[in-house]
Amino acid sequence: MQNTLDDLKRQNGMLTDMVRAMLDSMREQRVLQAVDSGRATTDFHYQHLELAQTYKTLVRQSLRSLGRELCPTRDGESPAERTRRRAEAVGGLVPILFEHLGRYAAPPPPEGVITRLRAMGLAVDGLFRAQFAQVYPRVAALHAGVAKAGLAAELEFGVDLSALPANQLLSWELEGDCTRPEFLVAPAYRLMADPPVRLSPPIVFAAPVAAP
Repeated sequence: MQNTLDDLKRQNGMLTDMVRAMLDSMREQRVLQAVDSGRATTDFHYQHLELAQTYKTLVRQSLRSLGRELCPTRDGESPAERTRRRAEAVGGLVPILFEHLGRYAAPPPPEGVITRLRAMGLAVDGLFRAQFAQVYPRVAALHAGVAKAGLAAELEFGVDLSALPANQLLSWELEGDCTRPEFLVAPAYRLMADPPVRLSPPIVFAAPVAAP
């Protein structure tokens, strides 16, 4: 009799584990479908949406300010040339800070970042250091947040801009036209679902559209 009860308990435990696994699988599938359709319904997907927004804000505000310090105005330089040069500087800074987002819980150390920027011929002394000291903790917090959030996420480096329609791109110039993207400033924040889901669009520098 005791053996029968023990067998029933073991079978019940196995069934419970199977049911839990099935529920977890169903729950995960519903979540992925919700995110894919734009409806995030769980805490960890809300976390990724918030992290993606934080990343986009960092690039378009904090890193934009750093770009101004990295690229002081040159004599005889036009506003368009200065804007392009600063966008290129930010485009070089983003992979240094975020290349391993989602894989490591921290960015490269500050002095390592500065050394690489100096090697690129950018101005890393003076006001840049003061601003960078304020931005770096926010970058580090983003790395930590992505590492802790449920499901994997990464930045979509190497994207073919010509394969994406303009309405899936975000202009580096806040009101710019994305019909002629020239280079990537910051990649999309991508949730590694099946298929992957972009939670923020690629930020691009686009050639100005000539006036008619």
